[in-house]
Amino acid sequence: MRRIFLYIAAENPSAADGFVVELEQKVRSLTNLGLSGVQREGLDPDIRTFVYRNQCIYFTITDEALRVLRVLHARRKISRDYFSD
Repeated sequence: MRRIFLYIAAENPSAADGFVVELEQKVRSLTNLGLSGVQREGLDPDIRTFVYRNQCIYFTITDEALRVLRVLHARRKISRDYFSD
């Protein structure tokens, strides 16, 4: 999320603050939805996605936690390599 903030802040720092706050709120709201998001073809079946304002949130969810793996522009072409440890 830091990269997103820096990118937006280069043009409009207050918009960057607002967007990151909204994005963090959206991620928190996903924890209340249970098994939410959708699976993407070509990715690990445990990885789910949720698009918010042109950003795709990639995450895994268990009974204990929701773990955000990446937040990338929704049009970006991705592969399993983005999520290898």
